[in-house]
Amino acid sequence: MNETTAPRVPRPPTAELRYTADLTEADVLSAEDFLLERLIDERHRIEDPQSQEVARALAKLAHRATTRTLTEIRALAARPGAADIRARLHEGWSEMVVAMAPWLDHPHYDHARWYAPEHITREAEFLARHLGGASPR
Repeated sequence: MNETTAPRVPRPPTAELRYTADLTEADVLSAEDFLLERLIDERHRIEDPQSQEVARALAKLAHRATTRTLTEIRALAARPGAADIRARLHEGWSEMVVAMAPWLDHPHYDHARWYAPEHITREAEFLARHLGGASPR
């Protein structure tokens, strides 16, 4: 997305993301827009055809992670207590965050929202802190 293009969705919340289960579709789509713009910029800057193919492949993987994460957000809305969906959501979002890591210092990187929270829900955080074990997701 550039300055002349309107975003696909409303802006994500501005509050810091605390739990993976609080992700919104706007979070995921804005992260994908950011990542794809960086990858497209890289592809146009490099002249080596093989490196351009690598950038194209990474863009496809980023889109796949976005689709997976959006699917899990929608599934979680239908079944909020489903631990398996929460775990898949956490994995998909974590993949997106890892893909964006090279641009952590970019001025448009949303540090308040684009990271992988330690806990999926408030309940998981409570159990981890008070029962002292691995955090159930």
